[in-house]
Amino acid sequence: MIKNLIFDLGDVIIDLDALAAQNALTHISGQAAQYAYATHDKKPDFLNDFEKGWLNNEEFRQKYRDFLQTNIDDNALDKVWNAILGNFPLQRLTLIDELNQQKKYRTFLLSNTNSIHIPEVENILQKNSNHQYQTLQTLFEKVYYSQEMGMRKPDSKIYEQVLKENNLNANETAFFDDNFDNIQSAKSINIHSFLIVPQKNEIIDFFEKDNENQWTLKNIYNENNA
Repeated sequence: MIKNLIFDLGDVIIDLDALAAQNALTHISGQAAQYAYATHDKKPDFLNDFEKGWLNNEEFRQKYRDFLQTNIDDNALDKVWNAILGNFPLQRLTLIDELNQQKKYRTFLLSNTNSIHIPEVENILQKNSNHQYQTLQTLFEKVYYSQEMGMRKPDSKIYEQVLKENNLNANETAFFDDNFDNIQSAKSINIHSFLIVPQKNEIIDFFEKDNENQWTLKNIYNENNA
């Protein structure tokens, strides 16, 4: 029986806009721009290092400027870096909030992210929810960010830490992510793992209301367990 739910953030709860990120980068850079946004699979190593918290904001910005061969100021650079961040569809926020409030499952967020994205993510959250939600921490039992953990998905140790700190059993835990490698890594330590494919499925598709009008994870392990 599933008792715990772990959700990724990007393209699972908040939409990501790779095209907007590429367009923003193209205005300030050349060929390098196509590899310089947060979710690109060929991004330079220092972007991953930033997500692990191994670089502070100033160190990251200088490396990013050097890579892009630009001299734009911090505010302009942050705007370009944050261009990938889209909106929070309200139905996702409502689902997460209700799952957290009903206490049928323990709910967690586990995201590869960084210290420049998060303030903007929270700004978008407040705007999209008409300030009903001020911070992601109110929507989950606990929020985990790669930058604070010193590692990032798909390193299996990041899942193991979440399980250990919260006394969770992997076999009683479901994980939702849009990245296949992250899904496979979680599955390797026996976490039930479900792939979210943008424009194809939504986290709400994995849940249904029971007779008591509470959200329940559908019995779809065999069909959708990646």
